[in-house]
Amino acid sequence: MFPRSFTAKVAFLIFIGMQAPAVAVLAYFEASDNAEPHGAMVVRFVFFTEVVAMALTACAISGVLAPVYLVNRAVADYTANRSVALLPAEYRDEIGRLMSNVNALMLDVDAEIDAATRQAETDPLTGLMNRRGFERLVPERLVGTVLYIDLDHFKAINDEWGHAAGDAALVAVSDALSAALRSRDVLARVGGEEFAVFIDETVEARALDLAERIRARVRDEARVQGRPVTLSIGIAIAERPAPRCDILAAADAATYEAKTGGRDRVVLARSALVT
Repeated sequence: MFPRSFTAKVAFLIFIGMQAPAVAVLAYFEASDNAEPHGAMVVRFVFFTEVVAMALTACAISGVLAPVYLVNRAVADYTANRSVALLPAEYRDEIGRLMSNVNALMLDVDAEIDAATRQAETDPLTGLMNRRGFERLVPERLVGTVLYIDLDHFKAINDEWGHAAGDAALVAVSDALSAALRSRDVLARVGGEEFAVFIDETVEARALDLAERIRARVRDEARVQGRPVTLSIGIAIAERPAPRCDILAAADAATYEAKTGGRDRVVLARSALVT
């Protein structure tokens, strides 16, 4: 009844609730054999019918307000968990329009938050994730492999050919890294000339093979003033859940070892292996 007017639904229910006792009393009088029923009996009957009418009206109003409860729950869930649960679209009254507006608002806000998150987690030069994005996607306690990658002689590139050449080297390296990795691997620029990769595998041979392929690909494809760019890569593997910060630190230490050992090489951090 009144599919296009929520106000009319509520008003109709209130009217029925208020008039039901009077209708019941009139019906009682019509059906009573005694033309002048006892006053106490009439009072009890009126009281009983009022209580019943109020209870039924409350139940009916609760049913009519069910869409309002849905809106409240959807907004609360989104506020708490950013969970977009779209509201039904079959209501055509004011509540239906409210639901439609809430759906549109939640979707718009969610899209804006996603855009802001992507911007905050994206390195503007290379288009890769930054450290914040890496830490959001990689579990705090991880099982897998981390590659820590550092460009060799990056300061010399900036000093000799300028920061534009350094930026070009970073972009070339990021492109080569992206091409060498799978879509499910997590790649980020985590420092000035430092990159990190997380892969959800713990096989040492595969990690070493991937690192060597990355090193060779960057050396073949990335150039600065015609000269190849080389990488020092450290690998740390966690075979059981281990703190992300510890595995990153172990991979970084292995990268430093690769640099001090002559650069353009891969070093596996044996101490980081969790068995």
